[in-house]
Amino acid sequence: MSESISNYAIKAGANLENANLRDANLYKANLAYANLKGADLTNADLAYADLQGANLEDANLYKANLQDANLTKANLTYANLNDAYLYKANLSGTNLYKANLSNANLENADLTNADLTNANLTGANLENANLENANLTTIWTDLDNVLSVSPAEVPALLLALREGRVNGSTYTGPCACLIGTLAQARGCHYLDIPDLCPDAERPAERWFLGIQKGDTPATKPISRLTAEYVERWLAR
Repeated sequence: MSESISNYAIKAGANLENANLRDANLYKANLAYANLKGADLTNADLAYADLQGANLEDANLYKANLQDANLTKANLTYANLNDAYLYKANLSGTNLYKANLSNANLENADLTNADLTNANLTGANLENANLENANLTTIWTDLDNVLSVSPAEVPALLLALREGRVNGSTYTGPCACLIGTLAQARGCHYLDIPDLCPDAERPAERWFLGIQKGDTPATKPISRLTAEYVERWLAR
C-alpha cells in the first residue's frame, strides 16, 4: 500500500470506497465516518481504530484484526467478517444485517443494540459478548421452529440452561447442545427426534455453540438471553 493512501486513510470522513487496503497497517487509525463501502481490508490491522459511523457495506474484512476497534453505529451490512478478530470491539448500535461473521472472534465484544438480522454467526465465538437489546430475529425464529417440534421437552431445556448443563459443542453427554438436551429429555438418541434432524449449520445450533458447560443466565449474557426467550416461548 502506498504512503499516500496510508496517510489519506487516517483522516476522519475519508472516501475510500472500493479501495484496496489488503494487509494495510491501520493500527489506531482515525476512520470515523469514512466511506469504506466495498473496500478490501483483508488481513488489515485495524486494532484500536476509530470506525465510528463508518460505511463498511460490502467491505471485505476477512481475517482483519479489529481488536478494541470502535465500530459504534457503523454500517456493516453484507460485510465479510469471516475469521475476523473482534475481541473487545465496540459494535454497539452497529448494523450487521446479513454480515458474514462466521468463525469471527467476538469474545468480550459489545453488541448492544446491534442489528444481527440474518447475520451468519456460524462458528462465531460469542463468549462474554454483550448482546443486550441486539436484534437476533433469525436465531429466535429458528429456535422457535426447533422448540415447536419437541414442545414437551422445552421445560427440561430451560432447566438445563438455568443449571449450566448445556454444552453447545456436543450432541451427547450429561451436558449437551440444543438438540442433544431435547433428546435426553425425551429419552432417545439425538438422531431419533421425529422431524428434527441435527444440523450444525442452522442458526439456533450455531447460537448454542456460544453456551458451554457451567454457563448460566447469571454468569453469561448468551445463556440469559436464551433462557429468557425459552421462558417467553413457554408462556405463550
